[in-house]
Amino acid sequence: RHPEIPETFKTRLHWKDRYNSDIVYLQNKTEVYILNLLSEEILGHYTASKEIKMTVQDDQGIVWLAFSDTLLSYHPNGEKRVLTLSGAGLNKLSPLKIVRTRDGKIFMAEKHRGRIYELVWEESGSQIVPIMHIKGMRTIFEIIEDKEGEIWFCTLNGLWSMGRTGARQRYRPNDRVHYFTEDAEGNK
Repeated sequence: RHPEIPETFKTRLHWKDRYNSDIVYLQNKTEVYILNLLSEEILGHYTASKEIKMTVQDDQGIVWLAFSDTLLSYHPNGEKRVLTLSGAGLNKLSPLKIVRTRDGKIFMAEKHRGRIYELVWEESGSQIVPIMHIKGMRTIFEIIEDKEGEIWFCTLNGLWSMGRTGARQRYRPNDRVHYFTEDAEGNK
């Protein structure tokens, strides 16, 4: 336990950053701590008045907190931006599925509608940019990036991938695929 984190903080989730194993996230319903394990430094502490669904940090150091109806983004310079999902033409997403790719992009998927978006921070403002709508994709359980940079979607109706040539259904067993993994050699 980090000495600056209150004893009353009960973590619900904790995970290591996928691309920087020195970084760990500690999250409960309304708070997130981001820690550097090597330096034991608290890199960020974020609180909210409602339940945090997901948290991700991009290569610019921007922390995105996802709620059922909004996204908050915190820039390292202290700037905070709020994006309402209804303002971006989206319904409430509960829960959101978000992944950060090796090239620093942040993708978000609507769990029940097969729509994929990119979260973009620009000087003029943060945006939710529609990337594609995959007809037939239902209930996204997980989003994972493989070693070649292809994005995989584990869904209620099979395994889908999104690469440079678009999206396609790759595997349809008895429908449900809850998780996808690849080994050190890139075998899926």
